[in-house]
Amino acid sequence: MDSNVTQRESLPAISRPSTIGLALGLLWVGLVIGPLKLLLNWAYLVSRSGVAFNVFVVGVASAFYCFLVWKIGEGKNWARIAFLALFVLGVAPYIFILRSEFARSPLLGTMSILQAVIQGSGLFLLFTSPGNEWFRQKKN
Repeated sequence: MDSNVTQRESLPAISRPSTIGLALGLLWVGLVIGPLKLLLNWAYLVSRSGVAFNVFVVGVASAFYCFLVWKIGEGKNWARIAFLALFVLGVAPYIFILRSEFARSPLLGTMSILQAVIQGSGLFLLFTSPGNEWFRQKKN
């Protein structure tokens, strides 16, 4: 028998740290902020691309966000990495979008900053100890 398999089997399972629960809570709060921002920004969005398109994009994006957070809660490392990758890819356009959001509504811009800080904080907790160890243990 492979000694690595035997060694992994003998390691005690790490229960989900409370920081993972906190991180998940932050990610869910980040999701809730989205519809609130949508209400503030709806007239602008539909003037640019129509109601049907916006409903479709918001629905698909929200469903995918929920799916990733759910999988992160199950300890799926790939979901944690995918969420981080999407967050990082969104940083560059976010800077330009944020400026126009503040121009339309200071509340909208403030909510965007709050949403980014909340999601970034959640990611920080997922990728630092003890959360990082929990995901590594779940991967094996």
